[in-house]
Amino acid sequence: MRVGFALKVEDIASFYGVKYEKISFRDAKSRWGSCSARKNLSFSSRLVGAPKSVIEYVVIHEICHLRELNHSHRFWAHVATLIPAYKESEAWLKENGRLLFLY
Repeated sequence: MRVGFALKVEDIASFYGVKYEKISFRDAKSRWGSCSARKNLSFSSRLVGAPKSVIEYVVIHEICHLRELNHSHRFWAHVATLIPAYKESEAWLKENGRLLFLY
């Protein structure tokens, strides 16, 4: 998972013209991903069981934080530019995310 995930992050970050420091994976219980002020990206290892479109959404969400480290209207505009149907992935996580914690 990590290699493919890292390649996806690199591809999207490069396309969007942003740089990050490092990527880590954790067994997070409350977040699917995070972006620190130091440009470190962290992702829940539980995402491995999510559909590819949902994983892509979480990656894009965190990459957009490299430009806007908040959830302002500008941040969501960045997300919508890269993945216009992002609300479908958000809905999937809200409805099915708990299933990713069953294993």
